[in-house]
Amino acid sequence: MHRGDRSFKAGDYKTAEVLYGEALKQDTTNVRARFNLADTYLALSDLDHAMGEYAKVVRDGREREGKLSSRAYHNMGFIEQTVAGAADEQQKQQHLRKAIEHYKDALRLNPQADESRYNLVLCQKQLKESQDQQSKDQQEDPQSQNKQQQEDQSQQQKKQQQQPDEKEGNKAPEPKPEQQDQQLDRKSEQLLNYIRQREKQTKEKINVQPRKVYRGKNW
Repeated sequence: MHRGDRSFKAGDYKTAEVLYGEALKQDTTNVRARFNLADTYLALSDLDHAMGEYAKVVRDGREREGKLSSRAYHNMGFIEQTVAGAADEQQKQQHLRKAIEHYKDALRLNPQADESRYNLVLCQKQLKESQDQQSKDQQEDPQSQNKQQQEDQSQQQKKQQQQPDEKEGNKAPEPKPEQQDQQLDRKSEQLLNYIRQREKQTKEKINVQPRKVYRGKNW
């Protein structure tokens, strides 16, 4: 297993995967080798296999390796929290709820796990923000539809009022080029302000990230 550790530290994750696998073939109860194998999958961005191996660590090592299992729970929470960042609101909330439970399990096994405590609080905050945003979107949708209907009705009424004038050859005056330019400038300014606001929100989200995963090491 030490050869696997050296390969992992050197960044040769494929070799580390093979070596940790061989160690587990010799002793399937070696939870430390399994934890390091899970870390290797995580380093390779193979999240499904990483989650599977971490789950085996907490299943087989919960009693004998409390702190190691706590770290496995932490990393499982980290994966769920990371996946949540790229999901839609509904899927995001599901992943965040799973992450919260994993962090709680990590703290039950190791109450001194400050990184897990930090990520738990952050995860709860992200879940609340997502729920608030979803509620806001649901409230705004009917309002947007009503507003659109009102605008459509207003446009229809204007057309009906303009029709008699057009028959008599008295068409409504077209906006002058200066007026068109002013309208375009206002729309451009509104769009620019919207883009700036979205960029600000994105930067604020990027600055708040879950803390580190626990990596394997020489045992």
